Formats: sequence, C-alpha cells, structure tokens
Amino acid sequence: MIRSRKLLIRATGLTDSVNIQQNARELFESVLAMTRGYPSLQELHCELQSHYQRLHQPMQVAIVGKIKAGKSTMMNALLGEQMVATGAEELTFNVNWLRYALEPFLLVHYKDGRPVEEKSLKELESLTRRRGFDVEQLKQIKYVEVGYPNDMLKNFNLIDTPGLGSAYLDDSRNTLDFLGLDAHKLTERTEAEASGADAILYLFSQSIGQSDKSILEEFQGASIGEASPINTIGVLTRIDAYWPTEENPLAGGQNVINRLRSEHNEVNGVFYNIFPVSGLLAFGAKTLTREEHGTLLQLARLPQARFQRLVRNVNRFAQREYDDIDVSPQRRQSLLMRLGQFGIGEAYSAISDGIGEKDALSQALVNRSGLPQLTDCVMSHFGNRAFLIKLSTGLHKTAVSCFVAERRLSGLERGIVSQIRAKFEAFEAQQHEFTELRILRSYYEGGLEIAPDEAQHLLQITGEYGVSIGERLGAEQQADPVTLLAACRERKRYWYQRANDVMGAGRATISAANALARSYERIEYNLSRGPGSADRQN
Repeated sequence: MIRSRKLLIRATGLTDSVNIQQNARELFESVLAMTRGYPSLQELHCELQSHYQRLHQPMQVAIVGKIKAGKSTMMNALLGEQMVATGAEELTFNVNWLRYALEPFLLVHYKDGRPVEEKSLKELESLTRRRGFDVEQLKQIKYVEVGYPNDMLKNFNLIDTPGLGSAYLDDSRNTLDFLGLDAHKLTERTEAEASGADAILYLFSQSIGQSDKSILEEFQGASIGEASPINTIGVLTRIDAYWPTEENPLAGGQNVINRLRSEHNEVNGVFYNIFPVSGLLAFGAKTLTREEHGTLLQLARLPQARFQRLVRNVNRFAQREYDDIDVSPQRRQSLLMRLGQFGIGEAYSAISDGIGEKDALSQALVNRSGLPQLTDCVMSHFGNRAFLIKLSTGLHKTAVSCFVAERRLSGLERGIVSQIRAKFEAFEAQQHEFTELRILRSYYEGGLEIAPDEAQHLLQITGEYGVSIGERLGAEQQADPVTLLAACRERKRYWYQRANDVMGAGRATISAANALARSYERIEYNLSRGPGSADRQN
C-alpha cells in the first residue's frame, strides 16, 4: 500500500513541539550543569552539549544506497545545481556533508583527529573520487564538510555517502560507520553516532537485490532501532532506463515499487513511502543551458516519426550526420548527457504541446521526473516533526555516550552519569509525543489490529498529515474551534471505548487505543482553554 499525503491544512494553531522543546531545553541545561566542573566528565559534557546544539540545527538527511544507484545525481537534483561529481565510475569515496552557509567553504575532517583543514570548493571532486588522487590519503578523511548558499540546505543538511555493497570495502565501512550501523564494535558505533543522520533517503535502482535486503534488515536490527517509516523514505532511481520499453517510466517505476512491497515484507516496515524518480532528468532540466534549449527547439521541428527513430538509438542520435537535421552530433551528444533519451523525448512532447519557453520547459521536465513529489514528501514528512526526530536521535546518542562513560568511570562521577541516564530515560517515557511515535511505528510494522478508518484517524492524530490541530483532527481548512472541539471529543470517546473493547484485540492495540484517546484529550484541553490557547502545547 502506498501511503498518500493529504493537502496540508493550516487550521488553527500548532500543537507540535512548544512544550517538548521547553522540556528538552530544561533537561539538557540540567544535565550540563551536573557535568560542569568535573575533569573526568569533560568529554561527556562536550558530547551532551553537541547533542543539545544539534536540536537547533537543520535536520541531517543522509542519501544512502548501493553504488551506482544515482546518489550523487540525486543530491545535485535536490539542490538544483552541480555540487558533487557524477559519472560512470564509483565516484564518492568519502562522506560529503553539505550545509547552508552565506559564503561557500570546504573543510576536511580527518579520522586521526588532526586539525580540520580548509580547502577550496573546487577541490571537492578530487577529495571524493578515486581516480586522480592518492587513495591512501583519501582513506584518512573522515568526512568533507561543505557550506553553500542553497535554499534547500536551510532546512536540511544533506549527507552524500559512499555506496553500500561497494567493491571497495572501505566505502561500505565509511557509510556504515557514518550511519551507526556497525553493531560489533561499540567504540566505532559511538564515533559514528556523533556524526550520524536524523533521517535517511534510501536509493536503489530497478529492484532490491540480496545485498540491499541485508542492509534493510540491518536497519531494523537491535543495534539501530531507529530506521522506520518515521524517518526513512525510499527512492527508486534511474527509472529513465525503463524507456522506451515503458512509454511512461514513472508508471513503470510505480509498478516495480508495488511489486517490491508485495515481495519484500521488510520494505513496508522501513519506508514511509517509495518514489520513482529520474534524477538525471530532474537535474538536467534544472540546469538546462540556453544552447541546449535551442537544440531542443530545433529537434522539435522534426516530424514525430523521424524524431522517434532518431532518439531511440543512442548511436544514431549522438554520432551521425544527417542532411535533414541542422544540429551537430556534438550538440546532440551534449543534450544526451544532460537529459538522457527519456528526457529528450519528454522535451519533444512538451514543446509539441506548446511549452517552448525555456523556464516553462525546464519546469515541465522537472515535473515529469517525479522529483517534486519526493521533495514535497521530504519537506512535509520530515519537516512536520523535525524537532521530534532530532530529539529522538539526540536521546539515542546520549544513551550511548552515557553507557560508554559509565564503563570507564567509578565513584561519584559514575553515579552522576547514572543519574543523567535515568533523567533521559524518564524524560522519554513521560513525553506523550514519543508514545505517538511508537504507535505510528507499530502501525507501519503491522503490529496493530485496526480498521482502515481507524488507521486514518491514527495517521492524522500522530501528525502524518501535519501538526496543526486541524490537521491532527482531519478537519476542514476553515473549521472553527467549536467544530474542532466537538470532533475531538467524539474521537476521544471512540478510542476510549475501543480500548475497553478487549474482545479480539491484542495488548498492543489496546495500549495504542488508550494512548490515542489521551492524544485527543490533550487537544481537547488545549482547545477548551479559549482563544489563542491552540498555539500552546499541552
């Protein structure tokens, strides 16, 4: 089942994050005060401070997948410009961490702890590809940090990782360490957790092979426990390869996705959704030059049958001279590299439909690539609960930091760390938002016995369609507070009754029903406090 996303409704105020942000701030300031002034706790103090600071920074979204799955092309497509190198060979050797900055910069972080080294942004490609550079020197790099003034990076730090399942062992190790997937060595995992991702875009091409399946299973393993539909979105890349066998590669890609969901049960428990996307077409359309646009206009003058014969054969399109085509093979080759055969065919179709102006054509091609649907989902699904996801990541990392500290300390300092760990455990248990996340995850993993209409309520109240009161109640856009309050009370009664209906319901379902009733109760309290109270968290 593909999970759809409703049009976001901004009815009344937000219920998300106000109180939990305040509670998190007080918690971290409290434990930072507890570790301040103890030399033996200085390392833990710095780690806690780092976890706290991450809560106020953009989400970190890692782009992960097997080699040659189009990760770098997808990164460039999301950014709308050439930032990382692409090519037929395995290019990305180290982790690239891209974040927003008013002035561009490039910093190299090394595994041996040597000082961070500043380099020119022009050197990014040589620092991340094998050919033309000293591989042994590349192996010393932990990750490359890039600052750049791109609007996408205002909301998310994008992490371009080496390929999983690479023929080069160090590539796979770099990616697994960065995401904290090494369950065998605690120290390596701890280092990875210190720089790990909040959310994941998992890319694969055509189908999930055995190695992909193993990675998905590792995502679900006890050592991670965090990769789920709450923070993981799948991307079926390179769907343009289906053309011309599939006249509509997006539809063909969707068929592949449907098959994957039916044949691999673990897929539904990991991904919120999977999107078919042609990263090449999206990136090429966003960066189309005026000369290439002119070439497309010239090719669009060809009769349709003539154009189809030309574009369906790469050699004929890019290498031969023709009396009836006033476009050189070099210009056609450039266009092929930019858009691919599928993209050129889509451009011909769009121009034939009257979309000839350069910007309008570029946008039409982006729309036909499938990228807008992916971007929209990333912005809404991750963005709606950005703080909660970051906090969940921070709590997990804090638990690891405390565990490591307890193992090396004794006496008073160990007792302080134990108190800190207990504080974080109590905090997570007391925050209802985490209960909702656990319910949502249980639903996606098939652990709840609920009907389709109940599932719709569950998705709404847990924030899958947005975090305002109106969105969480599934209300109309202009619904007034009285209507919202009535709807809230009705659903609260329903879920309390559902919790008491123990016949045929398992313990997990009864527990979830009780928790959902409390979610409605919290909103009811918020609404009943009068005008303006909807903007305050319970």
